Amino acid sequence: MATVTQGFLSARLEGFDQFKAGWEGFSDKLAAATQQGLEDAGNIFVELAKDYCPVDEGTLRDSIQIREKSDKSVTVGPDPSLPYVFQREFGGVITAKNAPYLVFRTKDGQWHKCKSVNQPAHPYMAPAWNMGKDKAAAALASRVYQVFE
Repeated sequence: MATVTQGFLSARLEGFDQFKAGWEGFSDKLAAATQQGLEDAGNIFVELAKDYCPVDEGTLRDSIQIREKSDKSVTVGPDPSLPYVFQREFGGVITAKNAPYLVFRTKDGQWHKCKSVNQPAHPYMAPAWNMGKDKAAAALASRVYQVFE
């Protein structure tokens, strides 16, 4: 209710106690929905990164998962202790360290011997972000909107 007297506006909120009571526990519900939404978003990125992973099976692909969660963020990626995760994503030069040459066999069965090889980038995390960010944002928003229903 609002009244104007002597040029001043006086406003009083009626029903505030009932309004406030309706919001009891709201912040807990919103926090839980946000956390679940972040996890949903993280799982979207996990699946997309595995789809873009340059190998169909193996340690690199299997290691892609939700790494860290907080009330405000989720971190997705491969196991950072694997020695080749960044090499696969960004590419680079592999140089022989413990022997004079690298020796390896290619898919055609041929053996090769060289001092270094240039491995091209095979991004999997960046495409997962680019292809999944809208879907992940929608998943998070959906969980938050449910609190208001």
